[in-house]
Amino acid sequence: MRMKYALFMTYDMKERDKVVERAAWITKDKDKNPDKYPTWLINPMGMGGLSKTLLVVEATEKQLMNIRHAWMPYSSLECVPLFDAMQTTQDYPKLMK
Repeated sequence: MRMKYALFMTYDMKERDKVVERAAWITKDKDKNPDKYPTWLINPMGMGGLSKTLLVVEATEKQLMNIRHAWMPYSSLECVPLFDAMQTTQDYPKLMK
């Protein structure tokens, strides 16, 4: 099942050159194998002053594993599931009965 996630990628600034190289490699691999990785819902966003990048994606569990493994050992990814807040608000009263 595909779900939406916010991925917070953290890396060491000393490894920045390797991170840039890895990003280029992942982009090429994603172009060759589009179903292997999550679908970007927005372009990856740098977080000013931090060695972090935000990715908002739609992915299966397997695609999340693939992107995590692709970034190892250059960075870590924190995966946070995203839910439709409006739908959650509508469903909440039914769940509380």
